[in-house]
Amino acid sequence: MSTVEVLKKKLEDVESPLPKKMKIESNCVLRFAKLTEHALAPVRGSPRAAGLDLKSAYDVKIPARGKAVVKTDLQVQVPEGSYGRVAPRSGLAVKNFIDVGAGVVDEDYRGNLGVVLFNHSDEDFEVKRGDRIAQFICERIFYPELEEVDKLDDTERGAGGFGSTGIKEIVAKNGNGTAAMETEEVKDKVEESKVDGKTDESKEVAKDEKPKNGDTVPEETNGTTAAATA
Repeated sequence: MSTVEVLKKKLEDVESPLPKKMKIESNCVLRFAKLTEHALAPVRGSPRAAGLDLKSAYDVKIPARGKAVVKTDLQVQVPEGSYGRVAPRSGLAVKNFIDVGAGVVDEDYRGNLGVVLFNHSDEDFEVKRGDRIAQFICERIFYPELEEVDKLDDTERGAGGFGSTGIKEIVAKNGNGTAAMETEEVKDKVEESKVDGKTDESKEVAKDEKPKNGDTVPEETNGTTAAATA
């Protein structure tokens, strides 16, 4: 390799936007086409950014507590064996309460790529042409065949649904030294009963205390309560 070729190679390494160790598959290409002159190309914010920033093709107003579809006027073709996921940008969410609705772009979709934006604030939000409104992420996907069966394999979790795995188990020891399991929910109930017990004890102490001038203290007589005046 000549000196000129070596210098040229070094220059290419410096100007390359991708790290040297990053490998790109030969068939991993995201193709896009502009449907109108208003469309703007997606951009990658950093060499290892997971998503490509999508830009609005038009000025759009997102009403307070409302939603709107913001068109990019882009047509995309994701790599084979993947789909495109339209994800929110953290900056819009944190600063302006703007979120992105469901966004799945199938491998065979060729329509105008639109982004559903939700405005969770109490003020209208103005989107200008060229604003970065969402991220486009390519993710691998499987296309499994459907098979109907009479019964599925049993699992330890079973039919546990919402919150079924959200309660942590706590290991406690019984009086005989054996380990016992209780959940936080049970523990909370025990704590509540302890609080109630303390309340009852305070009532007992109040009964034994001598009343001050003008105060009345309830007395229990045959299951009934009467007021005794000092």
